[in-house]
Amino acid sequence: MTGDKADPPQYNLSTVMQVILEEAIEVHPLGLTIDALCRRIVVDPNDTREAETAKRAVRELRQSGLFSYEEGDQVVEPTPAALQAAALLAGYPIVKACP
Repeated sequence: MTGDKADPPQYNLSTVMQVILEEAIEVHPLGLTIDALCRRIVVDPNDTREAETAKRAVRELRQSGLFSYEEGDQVVEPTPAALQAAALLAGYPIVKACP
């Protein structure tokens, strides 16, 4: 099962979600497509399970409100909430959003 603690890291959904989110925040404001973002973290492009886990992680991050992208466009952007959370976790001061 994908996301099971017994899975190797590249198949563990929680681990892959964390890596994908970190990667998207690191390259922000550069918007990458889902495929380009996944290629940055997938070690073995011939491993379909690894590639599918990465794509599922992107979908899950979108559903949880940490990524935004339009279906036709597929350029992934971390949401302001994701950027604020990353700043907090890294120990940076909060930047207030404009009203």
